[in-house]
Amino acid sequence: MANSVMATPGGHIGVGASSRANAVKDPRDPRPRVVRDRLAQDIVDFCELRQHSVMIRELLQPTGTQFYNIFKYLVMQYAGIKFGEMLGPKGKPEDEVLAILRACQYPFADSISKSHLQAVGSAQSWPNMLAMLHWFVEMMNVSSPPP
Repeated sequence: MANSVMATPGGHIGVGASSRANAVKDPRDPRPRVVRDRLAQDIVDFCELRQHSVMIRELLQPTGTQFYNIFKYLVMQYAGIKFGEMLGPKGKPEDEVLAILRACQYPFADSISKSHLQAVGSAQSWPNMLAMLHWFVEMMNVSSPPP
């Protein structure tokens, strides 16, 4: 197919949407409550060791603001990227997160969409967002163990 847009009964699907269909699936299953509790606790422990305050409830029932605050902190710690640097002041937060995930080589970046980020605290989105935050913590713990 020479064209990068496919016709579907509901309209057209661009290349971005089809790349999500081929995205590498995260082998972790963050949907069970016990797994989400463990991921959240690991993130809280990581932040406490670095004297950054995060409460467990922020990771179990987050607002969009809480998610972005934690994301900004972890990305700054991991890659030294300040939120807003990738796309500038006019960039949308969802686009900024996606650009940062690609820049940090998050292996499951293609499985996260703008709609996940617009409804970050929803039951469908949050488990994957929490797993993504946890990935940053794991990478930092491997590269430089806690102080």
